[in-house]
Amino acid sequence: MGRPEELEAEARAVLALLEPLGPLQATGSCVAGLMVSREVEVMMVGGPAYSPADVVTLLARAVEIPGVTGFSYVDERSSHGRFLVELVVDRWTVELSIWLDPEKASAGDPYRELAGRLTAEEREAILAIKRIWRERPEYPGADAVCTAVLEHGVRTAVEFGVWLRTIQNRTASWK
Repeated sequence: MGRPEELEAEARAVLALLEPLGPLQATGSCVAGLMVSREVEVMMVGGPAYSPADVVTLLARAVEIPGVTGFSYVDERSSHGRFLVELVVDRWTVELSIWLDPEKASAGDPYRELAGRLTAEEREAILAIKRIWRERPEYPGADAVCTAVLEHGVRTAVEFGVWLRTIQNRTASWK
């Protein structure tokens, strides 16, 4: 897999292909310089009236875009206040959150703020851990890696494994 900067450049090209879907905002690892794979998170505001039929209409537009080869859809309105759509675009997976509450969507992306305050050591530790752990079925995601590194001093993949087994409450205060 490429370096984070190379992956970010590829991600921008993928997002440019998806412009027909409307205004999408990159979030997560992409905006923090922490990408280690061809997966990018984006979001858009659907608004409170956005419905499953609107998602299907969006998917109909998506499948007309060259390079889009698959999708999945999950209705998370009751648990997260969003629809979650996953698109496969060439070798990329795009995770699109369609937020129903504009305030929730505009509350900010903790990864955007994180990008400006990570030390070089923290960034390298997060990237190294993600590179090793992301292929494992028990990988808990980037939030857990950032919490371990930023709040518990974890610096290696082995330390992360120990941290996962011993830390009961992994609530992140950095977010």
